[in-house]
Amino acid sequence: AADAAADAAVAASTAVGKSAKRKRSKHKAAPLLLVTNNGAEIKLSAVQSLVLWSLSVEHNNPRATGLSLDNRGAVAKVVVLHIDMFDRSVYVRNAANLSFFTQFPQVHSLKLPGNKGFVSKASDAFLTYILSKPKPVPKVNPQQAAPVGEAREAAIKKLLLTPSMLTEHEYPRLNEHGLPPPGFITLTGPATQETHVFAVDCEMCTTDSGPALARVSIVAENGNVLLDTLVLPDQAIRDYNTRWSGITAEMLSGVTTRLSDVQRKIQELLPSNAVLAGHSLENDLLALRLVHTRVIDTALIYDHHRGPPFKPALRWLVQNHLQRTIQDGEAGHNSIEDAQATIELVMKKINHGPSFGDLPVKEESLFKQLDAANKTGCLIGLPEDCRAHNRTSAHIMSCTTDAEVAAHFTTTAAQKADFVWAHLSAFRRPRQARSGAASDAAAAAAA
Repeated sequence: AADAAADAAVAASTAVGKSAKRKRSKHKAAPLLLVTNNGAEIKLSAVQSLVLWSLSVEHNNPRATGLSLDNRGAVAKVVVLHIDMFDRSVYVRNAANLSFFTQFPQVHSLKLPGNKGFVSKASDAFLTYILSKPKPVPKVNPQQAAPVGEAREAAIKKLLLTPSMLTEHEYPRLNEHGLPPPGFITLTGPATQETHVFAVDCEMCTTDSGPALARVSIVAENGNVLLDTLVLPDQAIRDYNTRWSGITAEMLSGVTTRLSDVQRKIQELLPSNAVLAGHSLENDLLALRLVHTRVIDTALIYDHHRGPPFKPALRWLVQNHLQRTIQDGEAGHNSIEDAQATIELVMKKINHGPSFGDLPVKEESLFKQLDAANKTGCLIGLPEDCRAHNRTSAHIMSCTTDAEVAAHFTTTAAQKADFVWAHLSAFRRPRQARSGAASDAAAAAAA
């Protein structure tokens, strides 16, 4: 871990508040960073503790970690800027050209957490808070009657993915004109008075153009099969992916159903206000070329034992919560079996509450700690940075370029937040290309 520690640098700056308290105490001392590590590498967890201490989120002084802060009451805001691949050697070689960093009076090496053969990703490690005591799982009453009417509608609504989650997990979306992309459809059937949930599962083959639909199964809430059909891809098949898809050349022999036929059947079958459920459903909707925003994803409403952004496998969920085995054998997956398992998992959450199947929480988003202390947070970074923090009240700003990160820095949300974490990624390049990219990184940082 020590060798890889230099691959991440975090620059933190504290700003002195101009609050009403400042007016009452005009000579209030500025915050002062104290480093007492005697030249040793500072652990990333120590910086996290310092940030939370500075914002009065944690009440234990982090002095024992080698970092502390005098006059923390004068801190109005904390900004953490994470720059990929910006290690100590790059900083030393290019210090003269990195004028942005001259405003920081102290520069220290950080050590990432990890063990033999594994080093944690800096952004994940910093934005993940390890709880001193795991949060217990709320008890679920298995005898509880299934909700009906408005209670049922509310239970379903709690499980729906939010617009930001749809974006972060790359679900197909309508364009700026409210239209689906070319070749995509939407559900157009008459809306029903009561919401109905349908589970969808698709199997794909690999063609010259990439993954293509080869089978689709749709089941109702009671598990009854509403649609199960094989589909002949429009492009030549290069790999049937039989081990995973269960599709063979013999199965597709003589099949004439095409994607357009399936799309037409789905529009005839499902109401426009249907809720579609699936496991990593974005892949199924992309295969169907279907845009729909009322969705439940069992890969997101159930926990992975390591927490977000990891997703639990459907087979694991079925084994642990439905006490049976699926996807077992060499014949590959069965889309009916997978869809029926998915709808059962969804109905468990609807009938017994959203906490059904939750695991003891040993760690959580740093922004949840801010929420609990009534502090506002803002995250500006890559989609992969944002996914684990969507269920907090932080302002999440997903970016794909450093220019977008810089632009978001000037927004009202970022300016008013107590804590801002931003990620500059233009420097994420192979190790041998670092020195040549130094000027690019400096420009991005200065922005």
